[in-house]
Amino acid sequence: MMKGGLVNLGSTCAANSLVQMICRNSQLRNIIMTSNCQKDSFTCELKEMFDLLFFQKKSLSPKKFINSLYTEFSNFFYRGEQIDIGELWMCIHDKVCKEQGEKVYIEECKCPDFHDTENVAKYEKYIINKYNQHLNSQWCDVSQGIILNVIKCETCNNITFNFEPFISIPLDICDNTDISSMLRDYLKSSTSKGDWKCDKCNDCTQYTKKLQLWKLPKVLVFHIKRFNNHISKNTTPINIPESFQIKSNQNLVKYQLSSMALHYGNLNKGHYISICKDEQKYMLYDDINVVKIDKQCLKNNKEVYILMYNQATN
Repeated sequence: MMKGGLVNLGSTCAANSLVQMICRNSQLRNIIMTSNCQKDSFTCELKEMFDLLFFQKKSLSPKKFINSLYTEFSNFFYRGEQIDIGELWMCIHDKVCKEQGEKVYIEECKCPDFHDTENVAKYEKYIINKYNQHLNSQWCDVSQGIILNVIKCETCNNITFNFEPFISIPLDICDNTDISSMLRDYLKSSTSKGDWKCDKCNDCTQYTKKLQLWKLPKVLVFHIKRFNNHISKNTTPINIPESFQIKSNQNLVKYQLSSMALHYGNLNKGHYISICKDEQKYMLYDDINVVKIDKQCLKNNKEVYILMYNQATN
């Protein structure tokens, strides 16, 4: 058995799997390892574990980290319960951002006309700075993307818009079960009426809503929506590409697979494992057990739940 595993301390498979995904991602790991973090901070706990797991290649029982996790996120998670790995990613991401962030205030600016490109870019920076509580960090720069929501009134053609930061993109399982098709479905335009009021018409007119990837992060995370209404689980097989391209602001950005988390079982009783790419090898991390596997895990995968991609460097 290979080294580098984490002992399950009682329903801690989600935490173990996510730690492995972050640790085995070169960009996220480097940010943690070069962080000038305070002693006993959550970031410091990650740094100590990454040193043991990745650089010293040791297996360990993460008692100190797990205690810290349940202390920091006591309002979200309880010992012994099954943790949703997607929710845990959001909590850990927010915590690291706050611990690493430096105060940066961007002058308040009013929402410009949609076609005022220069001032739209300035407005975006102000809104995101406000959303991040005026904290700027390398962690956020690498892992946070921005979606532009555009709503067009079909009666007067008035356009309203807003920026929405994201650290993961939720994907519905569609008929074409590949990631590119699922992403296209997420971004496609939709027309509705009755739940939005046009400022100019002063009426609930028919409108078209479109999502646009305004800024793509260097580390892109997808969350596969396998649970319907938090009750039943959709086990439709999904094909996972090792690389793919996304168009953002007229530019094609290439991504390469870094890791993924798989969920076995149901909502109340399940188990997480992670699969991480190490150069040209795929390694499976099932708590303390670490084994090498082949690319067949990317085809018709019924359990993949979280996917993590890195922007290609070439």
